[in-house]
Amino acid sequence: MRMALDEPTDADKTYTINEIDILINEEVLPYTDGHQLDYVEDQRGKGFILGPTEDKGHDCCGGSSDSSCGDDCCSS
Repeated sequence: MRMALDEPTDADKTYTINEIDILINEEVLPYTDGHQLDYVEDQRGKGFILGPTEDKGHDCCGGSSDSSCGDDCCSS
């Protein structure tokens, strides 16, 4: 799944979360279930990630010192 800064289209649904408008294309909306959008700054850089919410044990890919996070933690 990819994220992009883009202009809204008729196929997008708008959600306002914490006063930020998020547009999600209706075709990919089912694939976002169980994921959260987060902003991180770590040794790999800074930016937005879309990662799973199932693992409540540590802040996966968001600056955790836990080495069990793995490279594919935030891939979708």
